[in-house]
Amino acid sequence: MEAPLVIDCSKLKVSFQPKPPRLVRWGFHPSPYHHLMIGLTPEGAICRIEFAKTRKPAAILKEWQKAWPQTQFEQDKEATAKALEGILKKRAMPKIEISGTTKFQQDVWKTMLKIPAGKTLSYAEVARKIKRPKAVRAVGTACGANPVPVLIPCHRIVGSNGGLGGFGGGLPLKRQMLEMEKAA
Repeated sequence: MEAPLVIDCSKLKVSFQPKPPRLVRWGFHPSPYHHLMIGLTPEGAICRIEFAKTRKPAAILKEWQKAWPQTQFEQDKEATAKALEGILKKRAMPKIEISGTTKFQQDVWKTMLKIPAGKTLSYAEVARKIKRPKAVRAVGTACGANPVPVLIPCHRIVGSNGGLGGFGGGLPLKRQMLEMEKAA
């Protein structure tokens, strides 16, 4: 598998919706970021990305169904493969539709979208940028709740001491992604 690519996240079109989509088409695919489970809205916007690591699609799907009990989930490997291919080949930057979030989370994620590839911000710097300087831990929680890691670059957030902090794809992948972006 090729190395993780560098994504210019500032060009992504992100919308925030009050409710989850009524239908999510999902697929499970190999990628430079381990296996990913990808969810698409009926309009083709990416609404979920999950690092599988050692989990099977059925376990991830069960988590998604618990989080969004009113949503119907249908497997659609073709549509999700096409969305992933567009990202990997940099042909098309997808639309992103995020549901059921707080204003605080949205502020954190919007700030992450502005971080250029190859750069990082600390959790404390993000808290200051959103004018909530004491909310450093909450910034970490918002990073962990990011429904579309890789596209909203939570891997670019690090500790004030230079430590990596956490990452849903695992710290080795976070380190690899940051090194790849710095090299580019």
